[in-house]
Amino acid sequence: MAQQALKRTPRPTPIRALRDAARLKPDTPVTVSAGVLADIAARLSAVEGIEDAAEAALIARILQEDQDAEAWPDAVMERLLNDENALKVIREWRGLTQTEVARKAKLSQSYLAELERGKTATVPTLRRLAGALNVEIDDLITP
Repeated sequence: MAQQALKRTPRPTPIRALRDAARLKPDTPVTVSAGVLADIAARLSAVEGIEDAAEAALIARILQEDQDAEAWPDAVMERLLNDENALKVIREWRGLTQTEVARKAKLSQSYLAELERGKTATVPTLRRLAGALNVEIDDLITP
């Protein structure tokens, strides 16, 4: 009997959620419960630059979609939003050395170092790195 390939649904991740939100039109309706809005309002009070309801609604949508995903620490998100190399940031967050990740991804440590300095990786390499770091490929591509 032939095995059927299982279609994998990508899980929401913080970077994917940010990218998706950036593609939404400002007038896209977003439904949020009163309890979630109260929580978001508390979170947004500490964030500079959130000035209108549309931005708050987009953030609400991101928070709702990301509830089941692994929580990424604020410090990691801040580094990613500051355009640091995603591969390096995630590797350090996971507490792994370049040698450990390279071994898991079947790459040389020197090649991994080049990737962390900005060299472009192929899709197969990104797949192996994503597996080694337990993240989605999208998470390794700096927006």
